[in-house]
Amino acid sequence: MKFTATWGKTPSNSRDKALELVEDGYVSAEDMLTMALKYMSTDDVEDMLDCNELSERFTQEEYV
Repeated sequence: MKFTATWGKTPSNSRDKALELVEDGYVSAEDMLTMALKYMSTDDVEDMLDCNELSERFTQEEYV
């Protein structure tokens, strides 16, 4: 499944290029994720998790 919005054209931005590298098998999704996480600051990662409702505040069990 292609995730890029370029439909066979040259990627228009770096995100599309990164996805294309994974789709074309130049790098695995796991390796691309590792590269991105190592590049991002811990605050960036925390914000990304929160924006996607994966942070601790969304995964905590509520105690009644």
